[in-house]
Amino acid sequence: MSSRKRRSPSNSKAEAKKQRANRVVTPLETSIPLPNYTFRDLLGSGIIIESNPPPVQLEDLYRVHSIPYISRLLLECPVSNSKPSLVHFSPGNAGVKTTFLSSGSVDAIFHAAGACILAVDAVFGNYKEKVNSAFCVVRPPGHHCGRDGVEPLDTDNDLSQGFCFVNNVAASHAVDVYNSRVAIVDFDVHHGNGTEGIIRHLYDVFTAKNTSASSLQKFPYLFASLHQMTPLNTDGNVIDDDCFYPGTGATVPQSSTLSECIVNIPLKEGTKSEEFRINFENIVLTRLKKFSPDLIMISAGFDSHKDDIAGEVELLDDVI
Repeated sequence: MSSRKRRSPSNSKAEAKKQRANRVVTPLETSIPLPNYTFRDLLGSGIIIESNPPPVQLEDLYRVHSIPYISRLLLECPVSNSKPSLVHFSPGNAGVKTTFLSSGSVDAIFHAAGACILAVDAVFGNYKEKVNSAFCVVRPPGHHCGRDGVEPLDTDNDLSQGFCFVNNVAASHAVDVYNSRVAIVDFDVHHGNGTEGIIRHLYDVFTAKNTSASSLQKFPYLFASLHQMTPLNTDGNVIDDDCFYPGTGATVPQSSTLSECIVNIPLKEGTKSEEFRINFENIVLTRLKKFSPDLIMISAGFDSHKDDIAGEVELLDDVI
């Protein structure tokens, strides 16, 4: 089964998506020295900007990724001025090659993850200023990267990692360092298959040590995702072979114990803001209240917007 994005009935939109798919996207190189500054009271809003967060530590990466995977990431990254200057890292094909490494990639990856760690520390009070919330504007992203990279979950999809190299290590940092309960809400138009795979792994590890029903309720993670997904047939397989990337994210049956920690809300092509809001309020908010998290982390992909060519969900901003 292919995991390419679904074809749009609009020729112009299909052509735009084709151009997007064929574009080579590489991580922002941060090897160029950046000014280390903090803006206080930006535009009178009280916003603090950290321009140069510390890189993530290996111990944080190993909380959610295997040592062999991180080792491969470090070993395959090309050095400066080497040939080739770009290396296709993700082993999956998914119709296009999307996930490349360059000489500046490790810096970008480690500082992006480090920014999220710093944000968690700040929210929990381990920062020079009082901070109630944080927004990390970082690249590369992470939610398609599983414990060992490519994460097909229960499918036979031949996936790429969708521009992602490491996942939300900050969530496990919050759990392990601050003994907190963490909810991850993902509203990117694409399912966070990597995040779900990591939550599944952490759940398996947790349940191996905690077998009673009361202990299972203490699992400190909740993952909720609203995303576009190609409909399934009665056999549970994707109807259209040209399915919407990554082809995962079906509703978790209530009979599965994973339904306590994974909430998938697949959306059909053409979903509007009203339907999205109803799903969010009736399902996601209800589960969040039941879970009672100490910290909510948001995978904020904005490609569910009507004007974004990445998908066919048609959300609008400022719709009440």
